[in-house]
Amino acid sequence: MATKGKKSKLGHDPLSWISETDAAEIQQQNNHKEEQQEIVEEIEEVEAVEEIRSEIEIKETDFSESNDCAEQSDSKEIMMLDLPLYFGIAQVADVYIQMQEVLESDMTNIEIQAEDIESIDAAAIQLLVAFVNAAKSKGKKILWKGISDKLNDAVVVFQLNNQLEMAA
Repeated sequence: MATKGKKSKLGHDPLSWISETDAAEIQQQNNHKEEQQEIVEEIEEVEAVEEIRSEIEIKETDFSESNDCAEQSDSKEIMMLDLPLYFGIAQVADVYIQMQEVLESDMTNIEIQAEDIESIDAAAIQLLVAFVNAAKSKGKKILWKGISDKLNDAVVVFQLNNQLEMAA
């Protein structure tokens, strides 16, 4: 019960007892909860990227052809780049790093493994175009080892067969 001389914090408005500082604290707590949820979502995305990263491998191989006549053997250096099964904006950063490694290598031929791609978006296509252009400018040759139907369809839609050096 309220005593005489003191105003009751409860009045006609049931929330009037909440002071402005209390409201600010509640808002701050809500903002903090939202930030925590965003961090959890980012961690989940990083874990998904790391899982996909483990699927992507760049393999260096050294192929040599030998002649029966005991002449000099020609050695072709090929750097392989395996594209991820699901190649979208979420994977672009990781694939970009691997592409940089391929471009910085001494290998002159780059073989792109793309037959397993099940989905690809415009960001991934844009990265492929930039990669092929960079490889050309460094005098490297692009070889496509298998092209999935999804990749082929995307390349046809964007009319990039020539830029990506793919057969029409």
